[in-house]
Amino acid sequence: MIFDHLDKADAYALGAPWQKAFEFLRTLGPDSEEGEFQLDGDRLFAKVMSYETRTPEEGNVEAHRQYADIQVCLHEAEGIDLFYTDHLKPRTDYDSEKDLIFFQPEAQLIGRVDMHPGFFCVLYPQDAHRPQMIVGSGKKLIKKAVVKVAL
Repeated sequence: MIFDHLDKADAYALGAPWQKAFEFLRTLGPDSEEGEFQLDGDRLFAKVMSYETRTPEEGNVEAHRQYADIQVCLHEAEGIDLFYTDHLKPRTDYDSEKDLIFFQPEAQLIGRVDMHPGFFCVLYPQDAHRPQMIVGSGKKLIKKAVVKVAL
């Protein structure tokens, strides 16, 4: 997992697809259109979405195998709880079409990042995560972008 400010994204020399992803993310703001955006076919694409934050009991622990996520909040903030995938029990079978597996949240939480606008986190396949968590007091409607980078 990587967590940093978007202004420092160039410090992570991860190749041309990553550079393209961060260039796209820097163009977004709270008023950005929602939807899916093709940046390089199925190798690099983004989703911009809005939803209400949740409590841990309402959230899902998930991971991906084919893509890394670059996540950025555009409006308000959300927490992302972190777990090691090898300490979790699957709750569902892996869905290769959605590149998604859900886990039982019974394992020990290893950390949390609070995603405020201007920051990003990169989540790799070993980084099980529970996004959409409440930051501060009460649920809020947030807007965020997730760029999927093929590994």
